[in-house]
Formats: sequence, structure tokens, C-alpha cells
Amino acid sequence: MPSWRDLRVEAEQSLGKAGIENAASEARWMVEHVSGFDAAELVTAEDEPAPSRSTVHLTELVWRRVAGCSAASICSSTSAC
Repeated sequence: MPSWRDLRVEAEQSLGKAGIENAASEARWMVEHVSGFDAAELVTAEDEPAPSRSTVHLTELVWRRVAGCSAASICSSTSAC
């Protein structure tokens, strides 16, 4: 089971390869969103295993961002993007 750190690094790499300018920040923000941790909590929990449900959710968010959805819209429950 990957850790939150593993997921963040993978998300950052995927976003960077897609040309997303703020890949590191956006990856961290997405992991915070799917984990439910705030920034400080994530720092202390980064080596904890991430549940598979969260892994799937993060993968979907990264895919949507790479497909062109805005960073703000991908975590919105009302977004059509």
C-alpha cells in the first residue's frame, strides 16, 4: 500500500509531465483533499499508508487536471469538468 508521500510524488510527476506549472503545489493540495489532512497534518502523516479508496480518488483528480480541468474545479462536487 503506497504512503501519502508516494501518492504526492506520483501526482507531482504526472502533473509535471503534463506541463502543469505548479505541479508540486497542486499535487500537495490534491493529497490534502483526498486524505482529509491539512498541510501540517500531512507533513506528519506522509509516511502512513493511504487507503486504496483515496488512491483511486487521487488518480481520478490527477487525470481530470491533466485533461484540462482547472485546479479549482476538480475538487468541486458541482463541477461538470
